[in-house]
Amino acid sequence: MEADRAIEHLAHGGYARTDLDAAAFAQASAPPASRKIILATIGSLGDLHPFIALGLSLQARGFHVILAVPQDHVGKVTRAGLAAVAIMPRFETIWADMGLTQAEAIRRIIEDQDFMIRRIAIPAIDEGVRALDAIAADACAIVGSLFALAAPIVAEKRGIPLIPAFLQPMTVFSAYDPPVGQKYGTIAEPARIPSRMWNRACFRIVRLETRRRYAALINRARAAHGLARQASTPILDMEAAHALRLGLYPAFFAPPQPDFPGNFDHVGFPLLDAGADSGTALDPAFERFLADGPAPLVFTLGSLVTACPRDFYRESADLARALGMRAVLLTGGAHATASRDIIVRDYAPHALIFPRAAAIIHHGGIGTTAQALRAGVPQLVVPHMGDQIDNAARIARLAVGQRIDAARYTAVKAAPVLAQLLRDDLLRERARALAVAMQSQNGAEDAAQAIETALG
Repeated sequence: MEADRAIEHLAHGGYARTDLDAAAFAQASAPPASRKIILATIGSLGDLHPFIALGLSLQARGFHVILAVPQDHVGKVTRAGLAAVAIMPRFETIWADMGLTQAEAIRRIIEDQDFMIRRIAIPAIDEGVRALDAIAADACAIVGSLFALAAPIVAEKRGIPLIPAFLQPMTVFSAYDPPVGQKYGTIAEPARIPSRMWNRACFRIVRLETRRRYAALINRARAAHGLARQASTPILDMEAAHALRLGLYPAFFAPPQPDFPGNFDHVGFPLLDAGADSGTALDPAFERFLADGPAPLVFTLGSLVTACPRDFYRESADLARALGMRAVLLTGGAHATASRDIIVRDYAPHALIFPRAAAIIHHGGIGTTAQALRAGVPQLVVPHMGDQIDNAARIARLAVGQRIDAARYTAVKAAPVLAQLLRDDLLRERARALAVAMQSQNGAEDAAQAIETALG
């Protein structure tokens, strides 16, 4: 069984501103230039937290680390003890410029990721390049996530090694391990050669469509900075010299495949521990709730989907009551009603509360999924978009949880599924064993070691 193999494997094994203007920041005192490294990522906390964890490990090795992130995340980075520069404005500014409320914008992102790329990521390129360029002098490398589109441009412009960081397994596009998601219903199971040939043909179509939609827009941004047209597929293929591609997840979650690049390194989940997460301490009332009764169910939609949760939290409260269990609702500010057996909080560090849960019901974001795996409890995944669907499939494949589609998530439909997960002693044993084995890994430290080795 895949879960058992995973356990065995583990067992052996303006605009660009913070407190300083970006240009002034570049002149700030720093250790020797050859040790400056830039980590660039945009997205939700699931994208941010692994980069903070990686940055802290690199800093401990003597690197001068600068995170390039959206303006909303600058404060969290600096509170964790790292330098930060904004490469995107505040999200509320982006929504306002489009004439949308936050809920409307997030709903558009969930329903159509083309909207996110075309209306958010691509328009941020020019200002992002200016912000990165101002701090990139003498950097030894730029580590960039998929949608940090300014990173490959600055790396190529300045001749700096680019290290692509893959947060989500589905973005590698392996014919042997094809993605499961909204747009990939035609991808075949890869057991036989004809199926893998079909998958490769589907991927070629995806790349052609990506070029059709975005190549002209990105090439226009590249030309503005003196670069030639991108020969490979924009977004999916980063162009710049690099000796390393980082898979920021463990091999048990997405095993190495024969069609992976030769320089691809699975380093494990770079998990942000509670001590580095701002707002770490749980308030006294929360601590009392956790201590004064049986382990609760924990419900969360992460930091993005909470802007338009629909009936998720109402149905979750009804689900907890139907099972006669206590519950923690992490709502991100969405409305939910507390009671004697249900506590509501906007946010709490997952590392502090997930290990104290009876089960975790979540959206399947990669950061939440990683923390839930480390907690070693059953998972019910309610994916809404993109990689969440693929992550949910991997949790089911590991036999430590199940998936229920967001459109079908009601207390009535979810109750028997969750009740079965809670009764499954073998599943709970697998989840605990996987969590114990994960404790021997340190994804952030392994990633920092891989980067240091690749840079010589």
